[in-house]
Amino acid sequence: MVTAITTTDTTNTYVTSIGGVNITVRSNFSDKTATVEVEPKITGGALNVQG
Repeated sequence: MVTAITTTDTTNTYVTSIGGVNITVRSNFSDKTATVEVEPKITGGALNVQG
């Protein structure tokens, strides 16, 4: 489920949430790179990690 999309002239960023983790993908059109960040969502003060 995509939760946010941000677009500029040179970059495209979208954030999606899958199974308790937030995944951020940034595409840079000017230098043709992509960055992927994965971070766990913290809910209720407890962190549940499933692998």
